[in-house]
Amino acid sequence: FLFFWNWKVEECNNLFIQGKRLWLKALARLGEQRVCYYLGICYFNKQQYPVASTYFAISKSSDNKEIKYYSYYYMAKTQLALGNNDLAKDNLLFLIYQLNKEDSLYDNAYFLLSSIYFDEKKYEYIITLLLSRYEIFSKSIFLDYFSYYLAIAYYAGRNDYNNSYYYLCKITSSDFEFYKNAMDLKKLIETNFIDFHWMNRVFHTYFFIQVSFSFLFDCFYF
Repeated sequence: FLFFWNWKVEECNNLFIQGKRLWLKALARLGEQRVCYYLGICYFNKQQYPVASTYFAISKSSDNKEIKYYSYYYMAKTQLALGNNDLAKDNLLFLIYQLNKEDSLYDNAYFLLSSIYFDEKKYEYIITLLLSRYEIFSKSIFLDYFSYYLAIAYYAGRNDYNNSYYYLCKITSSDFEFYKNAMDLKKLIETNFIDFHWMNRVFHTYFFIQVSFSFLFDCFYF
């Protein structure tokens, strides 16, 4: 495994082939799927995606859940790198229905899938995928991305400027990749689509009605 950790692909591969021929007992203990996963990672990092794909196809059948789930995740990334978006989505959709929110891949899988939908401008898919789980991602390192994707989905997909503005306001990190775009869109909505004076009047009218009813109730009760 020293070769694996140093991304020595050919050495890993040669040892694997020799292992199949000479070290059958050791290979059986380790598991062919685990070895294929390690080799898949090696080839993935060397950007040899077709070869990586063949190894992940084997390791996806592992009985070890961690190996299995990571194989699906890296198969999705591999297919994405090969331009096979539909195959990438198939792997991710399988994965997200297997994972619990405590799993280490949970946020990553949702981020990768929502990023694909965002690039494809499938805004309804983004809303369906992220909206009901948004609070679960409250501490996620991808929260700004989820907020931005939802903001764009509501703005461009539904012309729902209030919800779009709501999620834009959730973006606070100036280091975020799309921070400038988010702030520009937020300003655009403020300028053209949200009547803050009208909202202020509605709030004050509502507050006045509530106070009036409270006063009348107190008078009647006493």
